[in-house]
Amino acid sequence: MAGRLPEAERICLEVLAVEPAQPHALHMLAVLRINTGARQEGLELLERALATGVKHPAIELVYGRLLLDLGRPEESVPPLQRSLDLDPRQPGVIALLAKTLNTLRDTAGARRLLDNALVAWPDDPYLLPVSAVIHLAQGAFAKAETDLKRALAVDPSSGEAYANLAAFYEHSNRPEDVRRLLDSAAQQGLANSISKLVNARLLRSQGEAVAAWALLQELQTGNDLAPSRQQDLYSELGWCADALGDAAAAMLHFQEANDRALQLAAAPPELPELFPQHVASLTRFYTDQDVPTGDAPDGPAPAFLVGFPRSGTTLLDTMLGAHPQLWVMEERPTIQAMLDVYAGRGLRYAEDMAQLTPRHRAEFRAAYRQVSRDAGWDGSSRLLDKSPWGTAHLGLIHQVFPDAPVVFMARHPCDVILSCFMNNFEIHTGSVHFVRLESTVALYCSIMDLWQLYQQRVPLKYLVLRYEDLIASPEAEMRRLIGFLDLPWVPEVLDNRAAALRRGYISTPSYSQVSRPLYRSSRDRWRRYEAYLEPHLPRLLPYIRAFGYEA
Repeated sequence: MAGRLPEAERICLEVLAVEPAQPHALHMLAVLRINTGARQEGLELLERALATGVKHPAIELVYGRLLLDLGRPEESVPPLQRSLDLDPRQPGVIALLAKTLNTLRDTAGARRLLDNALVAWPDDPYLLPVSAVIHLAQGAFAKAETDLKRALAVDPSSGEAYANLAAFYEHSNRPEDVRRLLDSAAQQGLANSISKLVNARLLRSQGEAVAAWALLQELQTGNDLAPSRQQDLYSELGWCADALGDAAAAMLHFQEANDRALQLAAAPPELPELFPQHVASLTRFYTDQDVPTGDAPDGPAPAFLVGFPRSGTTLLDTMLGAHPQLWVMEERPTIQAMLDVYAGRGLRYAEDMAQLTPRHRAEFRAAYRQVSRDAGWDGSSRLLDKSPWGTAHLGLIHQVFPDAPVVFMARHPCDVILSCFMNNFEIHTGSVHFVRLESTVALYCSIMDLWQLYQQRVPLKYLVLRYEDLIASPEAEMRRLIGFLDLPWVPEVLDNRAAALRRGYISTPSYSQVSRPLYRSSRDRWRRYEAYLEPHLPRLLPYIRAFGYEA
């Protein structure tokens, strides 16, 4: 029936005219509607088919895929699982379900699903790349690299396998390996749009912005990138425009990338309200009430590296990672694990903070430590938890770990705001605000207000470190920080390049910057975009002054 879609539609309609509940005709008509963009009609047809009680793996699969495309991942899991129950011999569906579980933060469930499948299909080209993604989410970078290499060995004619491994090496700051793979793919005629995008990023990072721009223009004209890669394309166009000194073009491209990110996430309308509601609740609570300090746990408390996204925390945690007595954990859901237990006990956040008991705090600590161990912490090293979003939750952190040292990383507010707007973030309750400058400013101000309130109302043990001071005087600032953490001085913490290479894969947007020698080009970048930030300066001025900067 390929190429004869009108005839296929006519046949489906004729069957349904005689038998309106014929499930396979409903299924085929739904597929036709979905392929022409009528996804809502396709959804209704699939639901009519499934309402007949039909049990068919293909119908469940199409239904699950459509729910994913509509931004409803939680609802997609049951039909995907039913498809597998009806036909377990579908490694592609297993891979899709594992990706969905990972999206829903069930990384352990995704890992179990893949491990079982890889016993039956150890060299499956669908399973191996997804297995690598899950390994990355769990911090198992060496295993991720192994899976990506296996995928390429299984199918050396796959341009996608070359591109996936090249992207891994790019995030691992291994430009020579990236270039080797890209050149090999090109020589074999296997270069695809993804590898070209990786090539453009590599060229720009090596100072060849003009060549990168030309390659990106070619990709833009070709228009064969998946929607998520289209977002990456416009983001990279923005960075190339920035490198070429065209601020106006850069802002247009960054806004387009952000718009596409928001559209791709299919975020519910209430998503932008959730995090500000938490911040407002915490602000009211700590303004109105005095909260007693919680009981101290057994053993040393973790140290926390907080601030705001794009304030320099990745650079600092990379440098600290070179200290032999520290185990640095980067943006794992430790705080969320405590919040999940908190909510599971029927407690309101933050209204019931004063009602926390020693038992509650012990449960929170257990959940926190379990996530830390899942991330690779062995329980013996000193733990440093890098969590820029953790600033909002310092009240809870102090309740659970009252002796925890807190390092607050500050940076000029205008540079922070601009960098959040310019960088690619996975859309969630916090980063959803970064799609617009004005909403980024609003969130920043509310969190900084809460930080100042915590300083006044909570007996935190904290140190403020400024990004600009770290760049200008790294040894002096690192000695101050190492002393604050009560650790012996080691000069290795000054070599951020070596530390980044030892660290391997870096998942945050700073991956390409922390491996460079300490540089000042990001300092006062906002001056080149002052026309865009000027309307927000009056609102930002109190924080600019509070951190000792000039407007």
